[in-house]
This record gives sequence, structure tokens and C-alpha cells, in this order.
Amino acid sequence: MNADGLTFDEVLRNLGMSHKSKTMPNGEKRFAVALSSGEELMIVITVAGPEGAWQQAHYHGGQAALAGRSRAGITEHYKVWSGWMAAAVPGKGGDLSPEVTLLSEGDQFSFSPGECHNIYLPAGAVIVTLKVGTPVGNPHRKEADWWPAPQLDQATQLITEADLRNLVDLRAG
Repeated sequence: MNADGLTFDEVLRNLGMSHKSKTMPNGEKRFAVALSSGEELMIVITVAGPEGAWQQAHYHGGQAALAGRSRAGITEHYKVWSGWMAAAVPGKGGDLSPEVTLLSEGDQFSFSPGECHNIYLPAGAVIVTLKVGTPVGNPHRKEADWWPAPQLDQATQLITEADLRNLVDLRAG
């Protein structure tokens, strides 16, 4: 109960918001608060699982955003709250090797609609993601604005945490 005698659920409902939590297949725990009124606003706190893992590579906004013909879709803003994370995007010029950016505690990074990306979190890392925009529903994903990027997914799954830690060491040295 808050000072007005309302529960957290009642406050959110009165504001047109909802909350949910779930455990992902890679062991991550996600806690989200969302407002949906045609345009989506969601704040997600992700706590990495007991072992480091890649998420699933994806993009937002559907095929039109992927082709650069539309700006609709969700933009994701990431902030590393504790630990570190790696963000991967497809290599330039059709290169199958992804480009990987390492982010430390306090760093921020964003992906616009149509930008394929994947995120790696080591054990114990915590990130905050702000998702905002006009969703483009994927009928194969219960109308969620989440579109798989299988080529990037395959390429990133080959990059181990040891590989990423070597990049961290090179960056620090």
C-alpha cells in the first residue's frame, strides 16, 4: 500500500500501466513496467542468469523497417546498471562476423527500428532497457514487435564469454 491506500497494481492500473516478470530460456530474469496507448513505453530491468549467455538476435519494426522504408517500430535504449554487456550487430558489407561493442557499468547504447542486434550478459550483470515507439506486430510472435535475426543469432552464438573478456582486456590495456 502507498500513502493513498492503493496497492502497486492499483496505481499502475489507474495510470493505464501494467507490470510483468518472467524468466527467459537463458536464465535471465526480466521485470517490466509498461504503458501501451498506441505508442509503447516499457521499462525492463534484466538480471543475468547464473551463467553468461547471449539473448536471441532480433530487430523491431518488421520488414519495412529492416529495409529502411519505415521508421515504425520499437527503439531500445540500453543502460548497464552493473557489470558489463556486449552488443553485437551484423558486420558491414555483408561480413558474417558481427561487430561487437562492449559496454561497462553506466554506459548506454541504442538500437533504432530495423537494426538487427544481440546482447550478451555475463553472470550477475544488470541492465535497464527503455523501449519506446509504435510497435509493428509480428503475427508469429503474438503480435509483439520482435522479429528474429537468425544469421546474427548463429554468428553471435559462436562468440564465447572468453572471447568477449579478451576484448575487455584489450580495451583496458
